[in-house]
Amino acid sequence: MSENFGKLKKFFKRYTAIKCAVCGISVGLFSAGALLLILKLCSAEIFALYYALVGIGVSAAVGVPMYFILRPTDRKIAKRLDAEYGLNEKVQTMIAFGGSDGEVAVIQRETTDAKLGAVRPRLRFTEILKQAVAPVLACAMLVAGIAVPSVDSGAGTVDPPYEVTEDQFAGLRQLIKDVKESHMEDNLKASVASVLEGLLETIDRDEDDMMTDSEMVVTVCTAVSVIDGLIASADSYIVIGGELKKSQSLEKIALAVLEGVTSYKADNTRIKTLVRVNEKSERADADIKTMLTESTEEFNKQFDELHDDGLKSALVSLCSIFGELLDSTGYAEKNDGLYKVFEVFLADLKAVADNVGNGYHTSALLKQIANAGSKLTNDGTTVLGVQAYNCMMDEFIRECLSSIFGISLSQFPANSDVVYSGSDSDNPGGPSDPDDDKNNSGGAGDGDELYGSNDIIYSPSKDDYVQYGPELSDYHKIVLDHLDRNNVPDEYRQFITNYFDILYGGIKEKKN
Repeated sequence: MSENFGKLKKFFKRYTAIKCAVCGISVGLFSAGALLLILKLCSAEIFALYYALVGIGVSAAVGVPMYFILRPTDRKIAKRLDAEYGLNEKVQTMIAFGGSDGEVAVIQRETTDAKLGAVRPRLRFTEILKQAVAPVLACAMLVAGIAVPSVDSGAGTVDPPYEVTEDQFAGLRQLIKDVKESHMEDNLKASVASVLEGLLETIDRDEDDMMTDSEMVVTVCTAVSVIDGLIASADSYIVIGGELKKSQSLEKIALAVLEGVTSYKADNTRIKTLVRVNEKSERADADIKTMLTESTEEFNKQFDELHDDGLKSALVSLCSIFGELLDSTGYAEKNDGLYKVFEVFLADLKAVADNVGNGYHTSALLKQIANAGSKLTNDGTTVLGVQAYNCMMDEFIRECLSSIFGISLSQFPANSDVVYSGSDSDNPGGPSDPDDDKNNSGGAGDGDELYGSNDIIYSPSKDDYVQYGPELSDYHKIVLDHLDRNNVPDEYRQFITNYFDILYGGIKEKKN
């Protein structure tokens, strides 16, 4: 490592340590203030020293792990220096070939070191501004906790008891049975079933010890949150896909991973039976393989016009970035199937780079790259198919618990860490984002399709005049929710679905 790079590394380490300390302290102050505010609103009090202990404990619990997660590695620093100071990946190359004694590598290191000597590290104003947000919020919460007066304990409203019916017990037992009969991996299946069995045991109480309505909602939502966490820890596609998406060269493959796993959502139907989970799973495997195949073919095209040194340089640069992104996922020390698939893919690309100039014809090298992509497709389809099944089971369990206990899905904690939503997360079941700004004279649209009408109609629910297209989307979602809550027979559901298909077909047209 060059002396100048070492100095810059020390700067970024100090900056990261300070940033993590500020963040940890801010979260600690925020937690203490939030606890104080909650206890005041609940007419409860604890010894003042406990607030300090909470603040210190949370600060340490957040700040220390955060530093180990964000600590600047040589690769991260090199990438930042290249990007911010226009060094065209010189620093990344220097780090990648730091152990090489070749004449070219030595000259490159010396040249890059000279450029680093002129670098004066600076922090962007926007970056500093972002760091200031956490302390401001923390102080605001602490002030609010101190300033808000305690609520009178006699002012609360009556929370009625929740009497669990035999049908609800039967529904929960059936859900546990379905989970145990599912195709999830054994350890995950056992853990999820254990959570549901714990929920069953918790709600099975005597008449003099029944939970209230609000306690029941909290209990069920807690079980949902725990199950989300178990499935999220078993699925790695969101984290790995999200990291790979940062590289333009790997973006298509990353999107195939993210959107392939959630391709089962394309028909906008909700999953209410285990049979439906298994049906969708079979189609999902085929969709995943198709998406991976198309993405790897697109990936291969970037090398088609390259030869010898150009091909080697492109592969070496890509492998360096690829390796850094994989390291950033945090799965290097875990026995994760998807990480291993990409680890093998990276190793295969490195092997191709090593073969350049060793008697291999360009066509043979391109075939090796294509073979690496085929291996990625085959192995990745198997791994991602399992993770897609887990996502479907998560949604199935949520649907069942919502139906059994009469709790709206909107009351459950978000499962965005389980099911990748992309840009359409807020608008399932209708046209994607009809309120987008990408409109033109043809009507309100989402960038790919245009509403055929920009008519303005009166909306009773909003007491205002609104555009017809977005209002239809809102109405569509309300109708779908009503159908799901009231278990409308499939034949009637199909009539209604066809009706909306006709409406959407009648008011939309493809862009020219």
